[in-house]
Amino acid sequence: MHANAEFRTTFKNELGEYARILRQAYDEAKQENGITSHEDYISKVLNTPNDNLAVRDSLKEKLLDNPRALELMDALGISRSFLA
Repeated sequence: MHANAEFRTTFKNELGEYARILRQAYDEAKQENGITSHEDYISKVLNTPNDNLAVRDSLKEKLLDNPRALELMDALGISRSFLA
């Protein structure tokens, strides 16, 4: 079995849980920053990178404030450097 496939099999539940936590945190961060539609996402995130900073900061805060997210990041070997 390929190493990536073995990792996905071993950590299937953890990967799914982390993905749900990350998606929820990202959706909340977007909503808090007035991004409620695909058009908002294009105009406020993709076309204006400075507006993206508020979303990124909000997402980082949500992940850092979630002990389970941090625990899963450790278990999955996800670096926290992007949260600094």
